Amino acid sequence: MKNFSFSITIVLLFVSCKQDTLIKHLETGLVSYDRARPVNEKLMDGITLEKFAIIKTNEESYSLVFMINNNVVKEEVEKYNVALEAILNEDNILLRDYKAAHNKKGFNFKPNLKIVGNYGYLISEIQTKIKRFESLDIWLFLLDNEVYKSAGGNRIQIKNLGL
Repeated sequence: MKNFSFSITIVLLFVSCKQDTLIKHLETGLVSYDRARPVNEKLMDGITLEKFAIIKTNEESYSLVFMINNNVVKEEVEKYNVALEAILNEDNILLRDYKAAHNKKGFNFKPNLKIVGNYGYLISEIQTKIKRFESLDIWLFLLDNEVYKSAGGNRIQIKNLGL
């Protein structure tokens, strides 16, 4: 029983340290995270993707972190959905959680604006065995009665992302 209690304590400490690391990077505007990518491109009028980062939080868990302009209007950004389309190489296609005839993997989420210090973020948690994205396309879209509707914004592409 002592070993079980010790193991639980170690796991909780590890998870807590990973969360503390994530929060530390968010508080500094991702300046201290050497794998953050500067983007500085407009997704929509009033919404600019300033930086993007993938931060490992557990063995196959990652936080996709989108640092957006800090003067964004919460209601404006949260009315959209975020679409991500990853292009995979042959090795990573095999790590996908489904079989398909194409080399893509999609990750969509409904954003919630999170303010940490002076910085605004959209953060999505994903579970995947995939280790690399050849490229990642990011765009915003609307849902009208649960049906995709283009919002007319820009599609941003980031290349060569390791997880």
